[in-house]
Amino acid sequence: MVIGLFTTSWSVKKYNLRVLAIYGFSVGVILTIYYFACASQKVPLDYFIQSNMLSVSAYTYLPQLILPYKTIIYYTQWCAMIGTVLWAILYFFQKEKGRGPLAFFMYFNVLVIVTHIKSEWLDRDLLYNSFVVFIPIVLGFTVAMLIRLFQIIPFPWFRFTPIFMGLTFVGMLYGAFTFQKSFLQQLTPSDATPKYMLNACDNIAKTYFSYTYTIVNDRATQVISNNSHFFMNYEDFLSQYLEKDAQYERIKKNKKILQSNPDQILSKSVLVLVLDKNHPRDNSSFSENIKYYDPLMKQLQTLKDRGREVNVFYRSPLLTVYEVVNNPNESKISDIIFK
Repeated sequence: MVIGLFTTSWSVKKYNLRVLAIYGFSVGVILTIYYFACASQKVPLDYFIQSNMLSVSAYTYLPQLILPYKTIIYYTQWCAMIGTVLWAILYFFQKEKGRGPLAFFMYFNVLVIVTHIKSEWLDRDLLYNSFVVFIPIVLGFTVAMLIRLFQIIPFPWFRFTPIFMGLTFVGMLYGAFTFQKSFLQQLTPSDATPKYMLNACDNIAKTYFSYTYTIVNDRATQVISNNSHFFMNYEDFLSQYLEKDAQYERIKKNKKILQSNPDQILSKSVLVLVLDKNHPRDNSSFSENIKYYDPLMKQLQTLKDRGREVNVFYRSPLLTVYEVVNNPNESKISDIIFK
């Protein structure tokens, strides 16, 4: 909408300003609602907003590409710049009225610039994933501007356009299969465990308030727990949690003891990621965690026998997330806001 102010005609700029004003007013209303909701729960507003702008399940991993992804974005950026120059030439020589391609070229370059900004508020992987859609559009607009430029030359190019485009399509299709055939044959199916694990963690982050829950998982995943929630690896959970649970059960109703011994307080919810027992052992860095399946299920059953509420929060073909509820209705965002 901001770029539209620079690319639209004077006759519609009032409409653009009105749309921006309405958008700003809507954002203000939503932020006001979030402010009072976060204030009542003593949750920092900026942290709540930031946690919803980031996604742990978004990651850039494209091994099938011949060129590095950033290199492709770099070349596409140059195509956008060339397309902008071609549009300017058409504007001066043919009074080109359509400014959609110009606005899109500017928008794409702005997104590329944003990826170079180092800020904890920006999720670069989400931007990189969006480029999968933008790159073909930029290339298409650039080719369209190039064809329009050829039409300025006093020669009936338009008569050959359908034939030229047909031959170009067939040639590109043949080249795609010919030059990538050997490379595609070398590809092997990637391990889907990290994808399901990140998706589970993303669903958890969207469902629970920060620092009201603990995730039990492999040591290697502790890095994604920073500034979000508490973490416990499988070994500590199996060796220490039952004792902590029994001790917390004895003192959880005594506020004086809890205030003087905060280290004895358990998270309101504990989410245990359990790898499926039939998980494929090949091509997975997490396959060794299969050995924890039986001990984890036995410990969860022990907690059930003690009267703890144990639910299935997330289920996928490779892993299941079990929730141990220590304080009902005090961890999930929906329970806290609407209770």
